[in-house]
Amino acid sequence: MVIDKSQVMSTKAIKDKSERDRVSLQLEADKQCILCGKCMEVCPILAVTAKEELSPRAKYFLLQELAAGKQELSENKVKDLAGICLKCGRCADVCPQGLNVSGAIIGLKSRSPGWKAWIWGRLVKNLQLVYPLLYGWKKISQKIGGSRYNSLIGSGYEEIIPRFRIGSLEPVGEQKRAVLFPGCLSRYGALSWKNRAEEIIKRAGYSLLDMPDWNCCGFAVSRAGLLEDAEEMQQDNLDLWRSLDRPYIFVLCTTCLKGLREMAKNDLDWQGEQSIWIGSLVPVSSLLKYSEFEMLNTDRSLYLHRPCHAENRDWSVWKEIGLFEHTDTKEVNQCCGFGGCLQLEKPEIPELIARNYWNSRTCSDNEGQLLTECSACIMQLDRFKSANVQVSHWLDAVEFT
Repeated sequence: MVIDKSQVMSTKAIKDKSERDRVSLQLEADKQCILCGKCMEVCPILAVTAKEELSPRAKYFLLQELAAGKQELSENKVKDLAGICLKCGRCADVCPQGLNVSGAIIGLKSRSPGWKAWIWGRLVKNLQLVYPLLYGWKKISQKIGGSRYNSLIGSGYEEIIPRFRIGSLEPVGEQKRAVLFPGCLSRYGALSWKNRAEEIIKRAGYSLLDMPDWNCCGFAVSRAGLLEDAEEMQQDNLDLWRSLDRPYIFVLCTTCLKGLREMAKNDLDWQGEQSIWIGSLVPVSSLLKYSEFEMLNTDRSLYLHRPCHAENRDWSVWKEIGLFEHTDTKEVNQCCGFGGCLQLEKPEIPELIARNYWNSRTCSDNEGQLLTECSACIMQLDRFKSANVQVSHWLDAVEFT
């Protein structure tokens, strides 16, 4: 994939206030809202609040008025209202004009992220220190009645019922050098994901290197408006990849995969490697189509949740391996409501969306199992699920022959 540098705004340019304003608002003259309403149909926040002022369309016009210098509008007021956004990207996906309202909001927040965003950034950047403390608090809070912030901690769920059995894989790796990018939660909490992913990579014939000391992918930090912090972490990851002589990077979290791919658009210390970097990023799940694959425990309903930040939502790999041949397998293309920093800024919104997720699905009434590929989605959905449903990464539902 070749990145067109003329379409990429550098960090240096963003630091200039006039350029930052232009990037923040993203309101080019040839891209105007045509009032089609498509964004209204897919916005999770509008669906649960029924407040049109929180819709992407309303936020667009707020940003437009701010860009036009309307004196009656305070930038802080616009930021507070427009900032009630999950950054799920669903509105941008369906906009026929190519407008990216959530991207504009990120730019606006970057000018003054606020103390809650700062705390969020510190939590993400130091997860290796805070995760053991948070997990210990979750155990205590469960005994005394729960905590509204349990969804930030990790599921800590019971032993997952195995759903897939994987035998040998075709040696498609041909001993090519590869490394695993496990994501923050798998590094410091859900170690089983890392171990199973490494086993799959090895069985596919790759020469797996020792995992380096990766930083966060930067996705959650950038969505909080902390763009410089995000690019600092991304530069460290780029340097680590170079130090390993540019191996393939297998990724087990779809949101991490999106964050890593976005790096190619940022003004890092690239040496003409953007297309090589993009080509090196591989989802672990893509290897399943080369495996001897068997379904297990088919008496329980299986739900496959596709995260908002997945590159596509068509479950192509899973369909290739015959997963949907089982009649009780269903795909779910619905936002979990995690929302990153919104968990601290407006925690009632993520909770509303998660409860709506389960209330609107028959999964809550059955002995079911929901699998996904995103760490944040797992934390959010596990918090609000009914007692008879298991939520996990698909790697936790794997066993090997």
